[in-house]
Amino acid sequence: MKKFFRNIHLYLSLTAGLVIITSCLTGAILVFEEELMHTFNAERYYVAANGTALSLDKLIENVKRDVPQGKVVSAKVYTDKLRSAEIGIAIPEKVKEKDEHKREGKDANERKGGKLEPEGKKGGPGNGVRASHTVFVNPYTGEVLEVYSYKETFFYQVFALHRWLLSSPNGIGKVITGISVLIFFFILLTGIILWWPRNAKILKQRLKIKTDASFKRLNHDLHIVLGFY
Repeated sequence: MKKFFRNIHLYLSLTAGLVIITSCLTGAILVFEEELMHTFNAERYYVAANGTALSLDKLIENVKRDVPQGKVVSAKVYTDKLRSAEIGIAIPEKVKEKDEHKREGKDANERKGGKLEPEGKKGGPGNGVRASHTVFVNPYTGEVLEVYSYKETFFYQVFALHRWLLSSPNGIGKVITGISVLIFFFILLTGIILWWPRNAKILKQRLKIKTDASFKRLNHDLHIVLGFY
């Protein structure tokens, strides 16, 4: 009977192992996403507490002035005096694409030495698909620190790899991930069946790694013992 479960355990692991490892590693990264973001982008999240904080209305007014194409949909301020304020805005994809084309034209004109027209006079969201952004604002000066789009970050790519293997949210990658997770469930069940000791002596062996053994035994213990934990 154990041979039967061993074969299931082996071949299911070979089939779904790569996807499972990918999901585990990317999941581990996402667990610490907030801490990593705050560590490597401190200038976005933290400010110097100088004077009295501006009113929320004033912060929103500054965001509307600096990002006229965005529609304010949320606002978040912190009791921590060193944290920046976060204003959530919605920018339609069509407006975003138009702004990108405008910037490309601006760069071209600058290279040619041409005269540039003022920007930002026709702000406001259109009827296109909206993209979520967060505007980080210094609550004391009203300065816009950064217009942040999660979809354009490294962590979004990690998230997309974790959930649907970088395909579309409803693409084949999501199906493959789902099937692999289901297979992982059976791998765990058959693993417990294969691990289950016949007596107390074997139980002790399967709860402790024998570090002074041969490489083959050490490799076997790492799989059996760490697999159980």
